[in-house]
Amino acid sequence: MLKKYGNYWYVSRPNEIFLDIDNTNKVIRHASSRLLGAVECGRLKVADIDFHQSASENHLHVIITLGEDMPPIERAVWGLILRSDIYRAASVIMRHCHNIKAADVLITPTEFRRPPDDYCECPEKHKAEIMEHCPAATRLRGENRTQGFFGLPSSQDVSFFRK
Repeated sequence: MLKKYGNYWYVSRPNEIFLDIDNTNKVIRHASSRLLGAVECGRLKVADIDFHQSASENHLHVIITLGEDMPPIERAVWGLILRSDIYRAASVIMRHCHNIKAADVLITPTEFRRPPDDYCECPEKHKAEIMEHCPAATRLRGENRTQGFFGLPSSQDVSFFRK
């Protein structure tokens, strides 16, 4: 299907780990080594790996399909170990803790091999302002589509961590 601009929405299934890897030049070797090590020692049974470059340079989206189901919090922790974006993984865990529908989504401009769960034509990154009006976010998360947990980083001096 040809499209001008849009986003495919994937909601994780019980046998899927989603990765959103930034700075692939720096972390892909470590992430790959961790994944292979987990498979070799029997911690993960991987049935398939589907990945593609995101719209951003040096950025990768990955769906790892497992050979068996895994609880959602464990899948989020595996995402952290496999070098997925830490803020994304923490938000997924918090959404699960708060019973928010579609707690773990991957929003991407390119289709994976499995059918997407939804689609939108939002022209920008899905920050709260975009999520407020996004039809896919409304369908999948309803009133919780803009739920945040951590606040924005402060612009004040943070020297209290320095010696």
